[in-house]
Amino acid sequence: MTEAATVSACIGLGGNVGDVAGAIGRAFDAMDRLPGTRLQRRSRLYNTPAWGVTGQADFVNAVAVLATSLPAPSLLEALFAIERAEG
Repeated sequence: MTEAATVSACIGLGGNVGDVAGAIGRAFDAMDRLPGTRLQRRSRLYNTPAWGVTGQADFVNAVAVLATSLPAPSLLEALFAIERAEG
């Protein structure tokens, strides 16, 4: 991956069902393995109270900053595949 061919992408992650912390950790690893992509930074995990439908568990959230040479549609497709794999 050449530096000139990369762009930064900020990706929000989160959920409130099952082992969210584990799923986010695996998603960080999976994003770092995408072709032409490197995980540059990742936030700590943080809890956010549910809003709208408040009768549900709090959300666990995080943010990843990627350097990627993937075109936006390809990156989005890859991220959706990671999301599907984690349920």
